[in-house]
Amino acid sequence: MPDDHPTPGTPEPETESCEQPEEEVPTEEHEATAGETQVSELATVEVLAQEIEDLRARAAERDDFLDRLQRLKADFANYQRRQERERERTTEETRRAFALRVLPVVDDLELALHAQGSEAAPSLSKAVEMIHSKLLAALREEGVTPFEALGKPYDPAYHEAVAQVDRADVPDRTVVEVARRGYLLAGRVLRAARVVVARTPAPPKPSAQPGPDAGTA
Repeated sequence: MPDDHPTPGTPEPETESCEQPEEEVPTEEHEATAGETQVSELATVEVLAQEIEDLRARAAERDDFLDRLQRLKADFANYQRRQERERERTTEETRRAFALRVLPVVDDLELALHAQGSEAAPSLSKAVEMIHSKLLAALREEGVTPFEALGKPYDPAYHEAVAQVDRADVPDRTVVEVARRGYLLAGRVLRAARVVVARTPAPPKPSAQPGPDAGTA
């Protein structure tokens, strides 16, 4: 009869293991780490948002600074233009005042030159001519020049009519005599010329024709 008891030293047959892998359960440490990560990310977003706001603020300040700088440049350019116009105006007024003081002397010298006859001493005439020429040269250096009026059509902007004469040989309102020369300062009228202007004579009235009974008793 066979022995049912196992023979000593014989290994027992292995039994199939029914153990299942354990499911990982979140621990408090894992939850704390995830929370810290979310907080860190949120802080990073906030920092970035603040940096963006700072950049926008600095950009706005820069734009404001550039705008103020442009306005200052425009104001300075306007100031320079005003100063330049003021300098030009002051210079022109100075030249005008100088010329208006000198011109009467020039007029007197021209009258003296025209009034001198053959009996005048040549040395005196020469001296007057030299003074006259020097004064005209000084006026030219200041931008003052005489303008031609004789033979020109009368223009009240340039001419001051002191008389009218009947002249049939020239067009009506033509300058036929210059009593005092006119001058320009920088192309504008400094002093109008005093002139005599021609006037077309009126046509003669027809003479009365004698009647058929004229001369009869």
